[in-house]
Amino acid sequence: MARGLHPDSGCGLATRTRGHPERLQTARDLALDTIRLLLWGNFRGLGIRQYLQFLEPGLYYLQCFGTIALIYATLVTLFFHIHPLISSQAEYWIHLLPFVAALELLLVMLAGEVRRVPAGGCASC
Repeated sequence: MARGLHPDSGCGLATRTRGHPERLQTARDLALDTIRLLLWGNFRGLGIRQYLQFLEPGLYYLQCFGTIALIYATLVTLFFHIHPLISSQAEYWIHLLPFVAALELLLVMLAGEVRRVPAGGCASC
């Protein structure tokens, strides 16, 4: 029997479905390998478009650390009234708004096509 073929398949294609633990392990391995290559990989021979396409998931995985820090800093500020920085409200908003705008832009890009709701009607009209 050839490698990769499931014995029960009639057309020669592997028809066995993977279970939930196998999918999680595959996703974990893909994320770890992407970060490993991003940190210690050799990118000679890649064009700029190929390099940027490879860089995108790695930077997306690394973005989780900044998001976790932002969430924990917000929780500490709300519950314990310990402020990670001391500034006026105007300075705080000047630094916060670009981050919030960039995060919203990222979420819009990840969502794909965005349907606009007409000014006077519903989305299904």
